[in-house]
Amino acid sequence: MSEKAKLLLQELLVEVGLAPQDINIDGHCAFMVNDDYAVNIELRVQEKRLFFSSLVSAVSGKGKTALLAQAMELNLALYKELGMSLGLESYSNSLVLSQSISVDELSIFELQNHLACFLEQSEKCRCLFEQNKSQPEVHTIPNPSMCV
Repeated sequence: MSEKAKLLLQELLVEVGLAPQDINIDGHCAFMVNDDYAVNIELRVQEKRLFFSSLVSAVSGKGKTALLAQAMELNLALYKELGMSLGLESYSNSLVLSQSISVDELSIFELQNHLACFLEQSEKCRCLFEQNKSQPEVHTIPNPSMCV
């Protein structure tokens, strides 16, 4: 494992209240945000990248098509503006927000900023999708700038 990447991940874990031993042998760990949802962090050693991911919405019910259409439009804005993306995790039937970050030239301060931005976007996406689930199904897609 890249020593710099390992140290950055350990420092980041301390910032979110975890201990370095919370990283499993594969370089993966997770933590809860406000006892509401989990954020996964995975160190991809060969690629020298950290990967953040979090479930942002279940995909079920009669509004499924509208939700997926909304997610696809939002996905483009997230990728263009923040380098994040939404995907469908088939085994949990959920939308997942993810981001992959190179740790090669990264300081702990920059990594903390990436995580803070990721957490903020996770919250925004969760709120946006939850808000739209509670409204009657309409076949228009909201402005993605509401989330990004």
